[in-house]
Amino acid sequence: MKTKRPRVPSKARTAVVLVDELMRREPQTRGLTTARRIPSSVRVTDDEVEAAMRHFFTDTHNVVEGAGAAGLAASLQEKEQLCEKRVAVVATGANVDRDVFARVLMGESL
Repeated sequence: MKTKRPRVPSKARTAVVLVDELMRREPQTRGLTTARRIPSSVRVTDDEVEAAMRHFFTDTHNVVEGAGAAGLAASLQEKEQLCEKRVAVVATGANVDRDVFARVLMGESL
């Protein structure tokens, strides 16, 4: 019989640059409590977030920071499951460094 390990906050090995609002080295207890109530989640890559940032700018002419584009990145990753369903994506924040955003738009690695 396996014993279940308690879910406790743990430090991340590295910090993420593009979606730093979502990934912290030290998790916040309140965020972990909220996350436990969510039935499922999607993990997106930096490349997927960058592609979503480009989609937002190209398709809507809006600047969206990495964390704000994460929802679109997840939706694009799950597009087969979301096909023929109504999907709302909240685009938040334009707090992205100009040089970082320029590199994302050009498709250059960060």
